[in-house]
Amino acid sequence: MTQTDESNGSVTAIARETISFMSKKKAPLSPNNYRIWFEYFRGQMPELKERIDMLLKEGASFNEELHQKIYKQFLQRDISAEEKKKIEAEIKAVDEASEASRNILKPVVIDLDGLSETGVKYSDTLNDIIEEAAELAETDNIEKIIKRLMDETSTMTSKNSKINKELKKSSAQLEQLRQNLKKARNEARIDDLTRLPNRRAMNERITEEIDKLKTQGSSCVAIIDIDMFKRINDTYGHAIGDKALSTIANQIREAMSSKDVAYRYGGDEFAVIMPDTTLTQAKKRLEEFRKEVKDHEFIIRGIVEKITVSIGVAYLDPSGTIESNLETADGAMYLAKQLGRNNIKTKDDYQSQNA
Repeated sequence: MTQTDESNGSVTAIARETISFMSKKKAPLSPNNYRIWFEYFRGQMPELKERIDMLLKEGASFNEELHQKIYKQFLQRDISAEEKKKIEAEIKAVDEASEASRNILKPVVIDLDGLSETGVKYSDTLNDIIEEAAELAETDNIEKIIKRLMDETSTMTSKNSKINKELKKSSAQLEQLRQNLKKARNEARIDDLTRLPNRRAMNERITEEIDKLKTQGSSCVAIIDIDMFKRINDTYGHAIGDKALSTIANQIREAMSSKDVAYRYGGDEFAVIMPDTTLTQAKKRLEEFRKEVKDHEFIIRGIVEKITVSIGVAYLDPSGTIESNLETADGAMYLAKQLGRNNIKTKDDYQSQNA
């Protein structure tokens, strides 16, 4: 999320105007709808403002369907080019592995077919030899029969040996393919800059947690946003901004418990899934992290910079979707920003604010 450098007073004024206007228009209250109107009154998105002004002039009814269309058009986070590239790489790896598997197994299948035919012939030959042996008693003939048995057995053993070698070779090649696929899958779920799991991995984990919560436990999700990060990028450049993101990613890793998993949510935002954790426990751990970031001195070109974060945290609702659970945590995070930044707000805070 790109931040402008509004003062705390102006942000609060915009927030009040937003809530008042939404109430007047009877607009459905939700984090996404709130963000639409907050951005409208903030005036930093001219295309969104122009679109809403036109709808207001036309007397449009701002129902949930219209809000969703506006949010999708102007505010919904799209998959980044980097993430698209990783997904395409994973699909390509799967296709290549599928083709390679067929090529690896083709000679084995052919040999197995040949072995099957050889096995049938071998069995028939043995039966013929046994029948002949029962009818013959001469030593010379018995020796000939033994030689035929040895020759047939040698042929069968040779076939088996070849198949075993092919199977061992194919097994090694297939294992390498499996490792390549695993690597491609993992890379598609890792953010290159911070080396944290990305949003795709987070969505998969939230789905798992929601399923688990339908029968037991309590888990939370937090959204962490770096306050006024745009100023860092504008003042020092994106390379320094990237270093700051990596530093904060490491601080999140160190501050959370061994069960918690941190993710790069997008831009200057992070997320943390906190399994088997109550809202009170989650807020306590996140508060320790917030203080650590606030107290950390970022030395940039000899200048000491202080960075703060705003955090929203909510318990995962097993009856909700990935989107609805993230929206709630996102709404709490926006509330933290509106109330001065550098603090934590919970789902309960957000809901009471909009009650």
